[in-house]
Amino acid sequence: ERFAKKDIIAISVCVLTSFIMNACMPTNIPGYMENFPYLEALHFCEGLTSNVGFAIYLLVWLTLLAVCLFLLFSIKESKPLALPMLVGLLTSQLHFGMKIAGTLAFRGRSQPEIWSSPMTYELLAAVLGLYVLSVYVSCEGQRYLAARFFLPASFVSVYALT
Repeated sequence: ERFAKKDIIAISVCVLTSFIMNACMPTNIPGYMENFPYLEALHFCEGLTSNVGFAIYLLVWLTLLAVCLFLLFSIKESKPLALPMLVGLLTSQLHFGMKIAGTLAFRGRSQPEIWSSPMTYELLAAVLGLYVLSVYVSCEGQRYLAARFFLPASFVSVYALT
């Protein structure tokens, strides 16, 4: 693909505004999350397997993942559908896990008892694995599909599934 000068300017504006957006996040405000119930978040993680709502969510997520993988490995013409959906699935789980893992990790500085739970390390490893997988699938999508199709399709799937 060829990029015009307008495309480069538009990409630069997007990158600049994403920096501004991150600078305005409430996490940069002193005192944010000062009284966060971190032990309740840890117990929430430990009790996820017995939560019916989360079990249904996980069942639907795993079904969509199985459908995407089946399409990807059995029907080669389905890449335009399967790759953006796979990016959306992995990234939505990454967002979910990152919120919990980030909260536990940042609160772990002031409350060291968080690090005594093995669930903390399992959650951090799962988030790291999801990050690596979502970057890999995004790179594969960029490699096999046109950027003008893949980027909007994966953007929509990420935010529809988050």
